[in-house]
Amino acid sequence: MSLSTFLSYLLLVLASVLLVLAIVVLYRSIRRYRGHMEVLAKALKGTTETASTPFTRIFMLQGTHLGHRYLCSFKPPVRNAPPEFTISFHGSFPEGLSIRKRIQDLKALKKPTAPEEIHTGDDTFDMLFVARERKGRSEKAFLEEQARRDHITALLITEEARMFFEGGSARAILYGLDLQEIVPEFLLESLDRLASLAR
Repeated sequence: MSLSTFLSYLLLVLASVLLVLAIVVLYRSIRRYRGHMEVLAKALKGTTETASTPFTRIFMLQGTHLGHRYLCSFKPPVRNAPPEFTISFHGSFPEGLSIRKRIQDLKALKKPTAPEEIHTGDDTFDMLFVARERKGRSEKAFLEEQARRDHITALLITEEARMFFEGGSARAILYGLDLQEIVPEFLLESLDRLASLAR
C-alpha cells in the first residue's frame, strides 16, 4: 500500500469517526433538551412539542397560566448564534412597545431614523434599558408604574435580552441561557410577572 493510499484511507476513517461522534453528541443534546422541556411541562401542567427547521430543532412548551395562553420555545446555539429562550404570553398589552438592554441598542441609538426613546424618569431603569414605542403611539404611561418596571427588570435577566409588546401578546427573549438553566420555579415566576403586566 502506497503512502498516499494509506493517508487517504486514514483520513476517511477519521472523517467517519468524527461524523459518528457528531451524531452521538447531537442525539444526546436532543434527548437532554427534550427531557428538560418535559420536566418543565410536568411542573407547569403544559405540553411539549419539537419542531425542525433546516438548521436546528426548536423545543416548545405550551399551556395556560392564570387564564392566559403561553408558548415557550428554546433554540439551541447554532454556529455563532447563542441559545435563545422565548416566552410568548397572550393578554392585553401595549401595542408597538419594545424594550431591550441598553448594551444591545448602541447602534440603534446612532440611527437618526430610530423611533423616539421613552424616558421613564427612573434613572436605574433608563440606564439599563432602551424602551421605544411605535411611531404614532404613546405607551409611556405603561412604564410609569414602578411595579411594571420591576417585573420587566426581573424578566430580562440576561445581558442580551429584549421584550416586545404587540397588543394581544408579549414576548420576552433571553439569549445566552442553556435550557438546563431554566428551572420550573424561574419559569413559573416569569409567567406570574407577565400576567401581572397584562392590562
